[in-house]
Amino acid sequence: MAWIHITTILCILTITIRNSICYLSIDRILNRLDVLEDKSNKVDNGLQKEIVQIKEDFRVLTEELTEALRRESIYRREDIKAIFELLQGKDNDTEGSTKQRPTNNLDKRQETIICTAENSEHVKKAFQQEKLMNFKVRNELESFKNTHKDILSKLKDNVENSISNTVLKMMSIESNFIKNLTDSMNQAELRLLRKVEHVEIMTNDAINALNVTVENYKEQCHKSQVIRETNMLKLIENMTSEIHELKINVRSRLPLQCKEVIVNGVYSIIVNANPIPVYCDIETDGGGWVVFQRRKDGSEDFNRPWLEYKQGFGQLEGEFWLGNELLYQFTRYKPRELRIDMEDYNGKKAYAKYSSFRIYSEELNYKLEVGGYNGNAGDSLNGLVDKGNGVHNGQSFSTRDNDNKSKCATLYGGGWWFNSCFQANLNGGYKNIRWFSLSRDLLKFVEMKFR
Repeated sequence: MAWIHITTILCILTITIRNSICYLSIDRILNRLDVLEDKSNKVDNGLQKEIVQIKEDFRVLTEELTEALRRESIYRREDIKAIFELLQGKDNDTEGSTKQRPTNNLDKRQETIICTAENSEHVKKAFQQEKLMNFKVRNELESFKNTHKDILSKLKDNVENSISNTVLKMMSIESNFIKNLTDSMNQAELRLLRKVEHVEIMTNDAINALNVTVENYKEQCHKSQVIRETNMLKLIENMTSEIHELKINVRSRLPLQCKEVIVNGVYSIIVNANPIPVYCDIETDGGGWVVFQRRKDGSEDFNRPWLEYKQGFGQLEGEFWLGNELLYQFTRYKPRELRIDMEDYNGKKAYAKYSSFRIYSEELNYKLEVGGYNGNAGDSLNGLVDKGNGVHNGQSFSTRDNDNKSKCATLYGGGWWFNSCFQANLNGGYKNIRWFSLSRDLLKFVEMKFR
């Protein structure tokens, strides 16, 4: 049993170490992946900030360029307006001078043509300059847009390349880390297995040594046990012999019957080689009586089932029923003498005495057999008052759960030798104790005994 426990402990230890290493490795991998994820998030955040800053710069430049174009357009409109106003002013001056100086039609026409030609040339030059300026601005704006577009495209490519390189680098780092970690775990597991093998070898050696020790101990214990068992058997034999002698001595001192005692009371007498406690009456009618029933104060309930009447109940010093089985054992070999003492509530005392009393076995329902009446209470057991309704002699015992006669035990309570139903009922309710051959009055005391 010892080596089984040791092997079990080693298996549990191995599994625990392996699980611990596995859990530690997984925690390290997760921690390293968290670090890589934090770095990737930092790189992404930096690139996102840089892209946002570039977009903000582009927006500011676009707004500045738009504002510059708007101001330039305003300035050009103002210049053209000024040119027209100037031209209009010259026309007015020409008209005024024409009104002031009368000339002939040929001179007017020549001046008008000259002025018109000069103004047209001036306007043409102004528009050419405006057109040239607008063309330059558009070219600059288009160049700026292309340049900015190229910058954004290059920046995007750089960011994507940077992210791709970072991801590839992280994947490479992770792959190398997992590979190194796997190698480390394999090496650790190999070292652990070697240690476990070493421990198993040591354990096997210890188990073998322990088995040898146990075998030696068993052999010694067996020898010692044989010696102890031999001594114990001798001791038991001696104790048995002493107990037997003690029983003989005790039984030799116990009375065989109540006529051997000298004072009323409870004694153990021998019945079928067994001591049985009984109440002995040595005062009434020459003594030697074994009391087997007493009613005096209603302290005991006599409406009991068959088993309790068989085994007996109550207190020997007070109200009790000794037990049908003991009555059978006491009377089975020879009939006994029966005496019943009674007293009513008026203080009238009487007795009924029978020279022959016997109780049969349980197979015959503890049948009653009495004969040879003598006394002053009348023979209610043989039904002298009403022979057709109260002959108790020869009847089976009945209780509420084993009623052998017309359900009398169920109707009147108690256990008795009923016969449709009774002339005497000494085990009924305390306020219904009857002995009709004496009187119809209730009895307050009754005691049944044999010798």
